Amino acid sequence: MIPVYEPLLKDRKKQLLAECIDSGWISSEGPFVREFEEQHSHYIGAQYGVAVCNGTAALKTALYGIGVRKGDEVIMPSLTIISCALAALRLGARPVLREHDYVVAGLFPCNDQAYKQGFYLPSGLTLTEPQIDVVCEAVRNIIQEDGNGSV
Repeated sequence: MIPVYEPLLKDRKKQLLAECIDSGWISSEGPFVREFEEQHSHYIGAQYGVAVCNGTAALKTALYGIGVRKGDEVIMPSLTIISCALAALRLGARPVLREHDYVVAGLFPCNDQAYKQGFYLPSGLTLTEPQIDVVCEAVRNIIQEDGNGSV
């Protein structure tokens, strides 16, 4: 058998892992989670930070945080991952897939009124940060980037 991944837990990592196991705090809460939330929020310049169990939960939390509720539309590119649609669905919102228009910042044709309604969830698979800024300025609407893999 060829292993998919062989963990390298040496020195400090091994010590911290043993501390988690010995304390009984190995998931969802405890001093290491709080420390991560504080350090990461400080690093990105946010007042608060919340650690969640996976990327889908992170997207759902972020969409809820910007006001997405039952019945809302969340517009996203057709080239994305399923967790983007799942996050919207779990809030009772409707994911709306749109084809890309690489002339307008790689996302949506901003001159179409239909694209100016609702919430936007661009994917890091298809856009860079400057392109997202262009779209945000063009549509003057709430945008939540899918940055799941960036941390």
